[in-house]
Parts: sequence; structure tokens; C-alpha cells
Amino acid sequence: MKIKVIIALLVLSIIVFGALTYSNVSAKIDSEKVKSIALQDANVQEATFHKVNLKNDDGKVVYEVEFYKGNVEYDYEIDAKTGAIIEKDRDIENFTTPQATSTNQNISQNITAEKAKSIALQDANVQEATFHKVNLKNDDGKVVYEVEFYKGNVEYDYEIDAKTGAIIEKDRDIENFTAPQATTSQVITAEKAKSIAFKQANVAANKVYNLEVKLDNDDGRKVYEIDFDIAQTEYSYTIDTQTGKILEYSKER
Repeated sequence: MKIKVIIALLVLSIIVFGALTYSNVSAKIDSEKVKSIALQDANVQEATFHKVNLKNDDGKVVYEVEFYKGNVEYDYEIDAKTGAIIEKDRDIENFTTPQATSTNQNISQNITAEKAKSIALQDANVQEATFHKVNLKNDDGKVVYEVEFYKGNVEYDYEIDAKTGAIIEKDRDIENFTAPQATTSQVITAEKAKSIAFKQANVAANKVYNLEVKLDNDDGRKVYEIDFDIAQTEYSYTIDTQTGKILEYSKER
């Protein structure tokens, strides 16, 4: 009799938990609704969206939204459950979108960010590196990639034509940049930080691609910024170098 009661309670718990989970998921707004909220608040009808990411911010699920209208960049942080605007910002940028008449042609001929990274690595004669920046920008009417990465204590900067893949500019500087030492007892290694991220994402290391690990300073706190792709999903993590705690994470399909 006790066994039957226990089984019944377990079944009831599963049903209740499933109902709650479904309720939470259904309560969250989708990315299109979030974009609409941001555009309406900015009093903008159409814009070029650069980012719409879902992330966990101290236990609260939020959307990070970034878009351009003309030379103005808009940044929003919106509650994924209620649609409330948590933070917003607007900056004047030296950014101009490609003309509509040539957009399709540009897209079909532009090289990808991964190709730009490969071109830079090959030119620098470097096989693996820690990428800090791969940005697409408009430079006097020409669309280019700004690529910045580290290998050891050397910083490499490249500007690459996004249409042809030609290297327009390049620079190499010796920086006061050192990777964390594995012998440091108070700081976790980059390998440990990666394993923490992979474990939380429930993925195998050999299935990961486009992996980038960067040591950064977040308001005086040393953190690892880790980005990688699995199948059709992009993961981003911020991990404390002292404790190994995941401070922020997001995933975008």
C-alpha cells in the first residue's frame, strides 16, 4: 500500500511540475515580440538588427537587443517573461547601412566572419588564437571586417575586405598580456573554465566548434568570456576566474 501511495505522489509531482514548466515557457515572449517592443519604445518603424540574444542575468531571463537606424545604435535589455524594458541606451555611431539597391548583391558576395578569421590566422602564420573582436563595419562605403586576436603576448589586428577577402591593413603589437598560469592556485585555468561551460551546456568538447576563450576585466573582476557553437546553437558564458562560478550565460539558435 505504501509503495502505491509513493508512486501516486511521484506521478502527481511530475504532472504538477510539467504544468508549471509549460506555464513558464508559454509566459515568455518570443524574439519578434521583443523586437517590436524595442522599436516601439525607440519610435522606429524599421531597423537593422545586430543582436537579439536570450540570456540569464542573475536568475532573470532577459533579451539583449541591439539594432541600428541610420547612424544611431540602440541597445535594450528586456524581461523575457513580462516584456518590461530593464535597460536601454542610444549611441551615435559612425555606422551606415549598405544601400538597399545593392544589399542582395553584397550579401551573396561577402565572405563570412569565419572566413575572415581564417584569412587573418593564415597570414599571421598562427593556427589557434584567442579572438577578441570580429566586427563588420562600413569604412567609407566599403564593408570590412575588423579582426583582433591574441597569441601568447602578441596582439594581431586586421582589416579585411568583406567582399573579396583582401587584407587592407594589419598590425602586430607586443602586449602586456599573459595567459593565466596553470600553477596559479587561486585562478582557474582556461581549460577548467571551458569544462565548466561545456558541463553546464551538457555538450561534449569534441562536438564544439568556433570556440573562443578570452580573459577579460568586468568591473575589476577577472573573468573568462567563452563562446562556442554546437549544431545550430551559439553559446556564450562569463565565468569568474577565482571561483569558477558562471556569472552570465546565453544561447541563441
